[in-house]
Amino acid sequence: MELQYGEKMNNNERNEKRIKGHNQWRANYDTMSYKENQDYYDRILNDTPMQMQYNSNWFRNELFRLNEWDRNLRVFELGGYQGELAHIILRENDHIDVWHNYEITMRAINHRVCNDEAYTPIVPDMPVWELPKLATMLENGKYNCFIASHTFEHLKLRDVELVIDRIVSKMDFALLEIPITFKVQTWDNYDGTHIFDGTWHDIIDMMSAAGFRYVNTGDNFLFSKSELPQFDE
Repeated sequence: MELQYGEKMNNNERNEKRIKGHNQWRANYDTMSYKENQDYYDRILNDTPMQMQYNSNWFRNELFRLNEWDRNLRVFELGGYQGELAHIILRENDHIDVWHNYEITMRAINHRVCNDEAYTPIVPDMPVWELPKLATMLENGKYNCFIASHTFEHLKLRDVELVIDRIVSKMDFALLEIPITFKVQTWDNYDGTHIFDGTWHDIIDMMSAAGFRYVNTGDNFLFSKSELPQFDE
């Protein structure tokens, strides 16, 4: 089911206006400041909150598997919105010490749904890969597991490359869910803020260059810097 906003889908005028706005956002992406981009997300999500999408069962199962390999996971989530995925996982998994959700929209704080003591929503005032204190935190092992579910498709390839190079590469594991394919997709007239101009090949190549191997495939990918043990299904 595709991303939807709270509009009635039979209202063609509203649909066309919304899609026109997204197309204009894509056209302006390269020249928009971070604050302008943030304001756009706050506006569209306050007016028409998005429908969350993630394969929670897959994340749950893979995180439990990682617990057998590393008992204390410290999660850096990018684009976790209001904390819905964290809420589901942290209710069941007691071996996640930290779960920080770095988001662009203030809805992450104002409408948070996860209140677990391990969870903190963070809305920086600059791109997360430019945060001055983050590099030191990563070098000191603040996080060891990166999660991004339906996030990378909202960034251009060059920005995803910065995220992987400056953030993901400092961790041991990464769980990625991205609605892309192994072919370049175009997003003209797409009803949402998808803009990624790469493919799964690009993601795998960048992750491999950062020292990761992928240990299972499908719609989602689990990446690890170590060879994980075999788990019973």
